[in-house]
Amino acid sequence: ALENAWAALDLCGPFRLGLDLADAMLPLVVDASEQARVHVVAMRASRACGLRDLEQQHVDAALTAARSAGHRVSEAHAQCFRVSLLADAGCAEEARTAAMQAVSAAEAAGDPALRCAALNTLGTFLMDHGGGDAARQHYEEALRVARAAGLAHWEGGILGNLGGLDMDM
Repeated sequence: ALENAWAALDLCGPFRLGLDLADAMLPLVVDASEQARVHVVAMRASRACGLRDLEQQHVDAALTAARSAGHRVSEAHAQCFRVSLLADAGCAEEARTAAMQAVSAAEAAGDPALRCAALNTLGTFLMDHGGGDAARQHYEEALRVARAAGLAHWEGGILGNLGGLDMDM
């Protein structure tokens, strides 16, 4: 229910409400898998609110809970968010590793949309850090996944990224 509420809030806000809902739920969930899912919503809401320190706390908590529960979906989401946090902090190699771990977790989860998100995250990281050819490979793989799964919104976004890559080269 929380994930559905966040999906609606993420469209038009108020983003802070998503964070408040997650914060209210955290003390109520004891299962590590559910904790990971709540922290994923909280990290998304934190980012939408521009609260980077709080986002980092929820990323760390989501990763810890996801790993202890073996919840690869939450692990992949948290790793995707971790990439930009690490890159912004100047930790490029750690960010690259997090992006590759996100792809691995997404593949293990078997969710095509999540796989697109992880491949897109890796491609964007590589594009931003001088790896245009490698970025193209990951974007093209994400595009194949999106088309095979009928994920038009991902297809459009990835085509836009490929177009941006072509303009930069």
